[in-house]
Amino acid sequence: MLYYIVPTYLFLVYTLQVIFRNKNKFLFLLIPAIIFILCIGMFRDISVGTDTYEYYKVFNFPENIEVGYQFLVGIVKWFGGGFSSFLAVFFFFSFFLKFFSFKLTSNNIILSLLIYCGFWFLVYDMNGIRQGLALGFVGLSLNYLNKGKNKMFYLAILLAILNHYSAAIFIPFAFITQKINCTKKIFFIVFFTVLFLAITKVAQPVITFISTFLGGDSHFAAKANSYSKDDLYNSNILYSFSTIVRIIILLITYFTLQKLNINSRLKNILLWSALLNISIYLIFSEFELIATRLSLYYRFSECVFFSFLPTISKYNIVKFLIGLFIFSYVVLQIFQTLSPLNNNLEPYNSILFK
Repeated sequence: MLYYIVPTYLFLVYTLQVIFRNKNKFLFLLIPAIIFILCIGMFRDISVGTDTYEYYKVFNFPENIEVGYQFLVGIVKWFGGGFSSFLAVFFFFSFFLKFFSFKLTSNNIILSLLIYCGFWFLVYDMNGIRQGLALGFVGLSLNYLNKGKNKMFYLAILLAILNHYSAAIFIPFAFITQKINCTKKIFFIVFFTVLFLAITKVAQPVITFISTFLGGDSHFAAKANSYSKDDLYNSNILYSFSTIVRIIILLITYFTLQKLNINSRLKNILLWSALLNISIYLIFSEFELIATRLSLYYRFSECVFFSFLPTISKYNIVKFLIGLFIFSYVVLQIFQTLSPLNNNLEPYNSILFK
């Protein structure tokens, strides 16, 4: 039940905002939520999180991992800190990058944090922490892109790549959003094209082509080939419940953005982000882990998009129902993340109470 506390609390705070018709009211109530999140993430025991113990081993021998991770390990060790100190520093930095990006770009930071408290927090800040940090830089890059600051966008993506190489897939985003307007025609042509490609199982040829282009010794080639040939990561998720949910969210994004009163640049960013998210997911859906990890960076914009959703109506009851829909979506994500046996998130153990 621990992981449901903050989302429930944030939904109640949002409900107060709706009742009093002021999205800037009650923001001081974010403080307990932030403290609670930090306590869970920063002071967790090594037993919490699927990848935490592996990161403990890498902390001691960080040579064969991204230089951003090595750099943070080096700083913590220089100050005499151990792995628990590193975990606390890493989570604090990762969380506040996301928090700052929400503050800059989202319409309602409470809703953005509510979305974050689903699988983003559980899977990518409690487990795959390097990708969690990379996502923080990607979130920041969305704000720079929205403001037309291309150099800062590429700097943020470079920092993301230094922590997880897969973030390189986000590099073309600035060029795409600035050169191509995501019209209705383009949106549906791209969607149905990638859906057809997914049905024809194009993932392996694409992986082979990219591996050949980059070279067989490249990091991407090694990872992609290992995932695609390992039965543990080899499930085809094209005809799964997850795919249905993603397509529903895509359609909600498209049709809602047509009605939202936001600047055209941000609207184009959110449309392309949603479209590229589903495109990468569908094309690689033959291999679950590749599909989810590569589409992750474009999907992160959901944390921004959902914060604008209540603005489609001036009626309080509609705003409340939208908040209830978002809350239910997050609860479903948490339930799905915790449902597998031995998920390594429960029982939760803290170094504060040993």
